[in-house]
Amino acid sequence: MDGFVVTMMVGGVLAAGLAAGPAAAAPAPEDAFLGTWKLRSVSSWIDGREVNPAAYGARPTGFIHYLPGRRMAAVIAYGGRRPMESDRLKATLEARAEAYASFVSYAGTYRVEGDRVIHQVEVSAYQNDVGSTQVRFFRREGDTLFLESVPLMRDGKPQVYKLIWDRVPEREGR
Repeated sequence: MDGFVVTMMVGGVLAAGLAAGPAAAAPAPEDAFLGTWKLRSVSSWIDGREVNPAAYGARPTGFIHYLPGRRMAAVIAYGGRRPMESDRLKATLEARAEAYASFVSYAGTYRVEGDRVIHQVEVSAYQNDVGSTQVRFFRREGDTLFLESVPLMRDGKPQVYKLIWDRVPEREGR
């Protein structure tokens, strides 16, 4: 083969490779979480037995958002919360305590390690959680996300909380 033919063949292979673009990188495991998820239920377990199928009330509401840049935010309101009789600053201490005790919220960063999603808390309604690491075991089935806490001490007993979330479809026409 003369040099011209070899040059043309190598050039053609290189051009084809460049036209195809770089090989697509495999998606990061965190990408599977991206989007907004709506809370379906929360249950608590002790020693592998369900002890409260409605740990946050009969119909808790909440959302967890996993955003690009590995940012996340979660808010959960227990089912059956009562509205305050006045604005939150003028409400009685009892009403404010009840509202605080029945609402969970925090935000920060997240990463995935194997079957765990790890939340690094940067801000929280419960100040003691700021700077903490919240580990959740996860499983996905289509548009359903199952999160399970590590054992947490509640009423002197280690309890595991199981939360079920459904993906919220993205809106079109943004």
